[in-house]
Amino acid sequence: MQIVPITIKEKIFAIKKIIEFHGETVPYEVETYSKDFENSQRGGFFDLSNWGVIEIAGPDSVDYLQRMSTTNIKSVKVGQSAAGAFLTGKGTLVAAGTFVRLKEDQFYFVVSPTQTDTAFSHLEMFHFQEKIEINDRTTDFALLGLWKSEKQESLAIRWQSVREKSLSHRLIPRADYGKVIKDLNNQGLSLLGMHLFHYFRIQAGLPWMGWEMGSADLILEAGLDDFVARNKGCYPGQEVVERIFTYGQVNRKLMRVEVFGVSLGTSSSEQEIMREDGTPVGMLRSVVAHPKEENNGVGLALVKKAFWESKEEFQTDNGLKIKWAKVPGEVPNA
Repeated sequence: MQIVPITIKEKIFAIKKIIEFHGETVPYEVETYSKDFENSQRGGFFDLSNWGVIEIAGPDSVDYLQRMSTTNIKSVKVGQSAAGAFLTGKGTLVAAGTFVRLKEDQFYFVVSPTQTDTAFSHLEMFHFQEKIEINDRTTDFALLGLWKSEKQESLAIRWQSVREKSLSHRLIPRADYGKVIKDLNNQGLSLLGMHLFHYFRIQAGLPWMGWEMGSADLILEAGLDDFVARNKGCYPGQEVVERIFTYGQVNRKLMRVEVFGVSLGTSSSEQEIMREDGTPVGMLRSVVAHPKEENNGVGLALVKKAFWESKEEFQTDNGLKIKWAKVPGEVPNA
């Protein structure tokens, strides 16, 4: 079920560009892409109210999530959060998101919008005699992304973004969402478009399920090493993941890249990356132009192991120039 973001549904702010993006209706640009970027420099917020919120609660919730997910759930204290994923037995991705522990026996799993139904179905499929309840709470709670702001809301559940330290999240009762964002706007924070969100996300090297990563990708190919707790015990796919950690690396992985070309815009069409002599290097999976410089931008590319350390400049079959880029913050490419 598609959830329309609250700023669109309730027409709280004037939004210049609303589009269908990866199957979801989103506030893509509030003013213009460039102006949204300028507004973000003094702080703002993203409407993520179409993201999924799945509740797992009951006496067996800890044990169930401990053996089903890549996260060491037992180490997550009440009020804390942790990144994690659900995998197939082959180590490929089912869903990746954030676990939030509300009580000793109550958790929320928060995911980007295209993952909600898949994650819920997966959890239900493997739920047999455990004393737990699994509920989709997306229509009860709405996610807010705060950019460069430490504003506190008394009704919110809070946590920091996994990789982008300028972004923090607030989970707010859906009925209170409109009032909260109006108050933030009155305090000088601007609503920012999802075009800018994806630029910041790719800059931070965080892939989007259904765009740069999918169900055919191993979690370590997607570069989500920090979503995996080592030595936590068994879970689906754990044997594959540990074998890779122990005996070597994956043969390809998702890397942050700098992209150069004429009027880059935003693209989710795969482009082959190659050397000048035509040797295949990998696949460019996403491109988002810089908000102020349309001829350069950032992207995420699935690159063969032999080229991870290369200093060369590559090209795509569409004529774009590519070079590897360090990921800001804690998660490097290498």
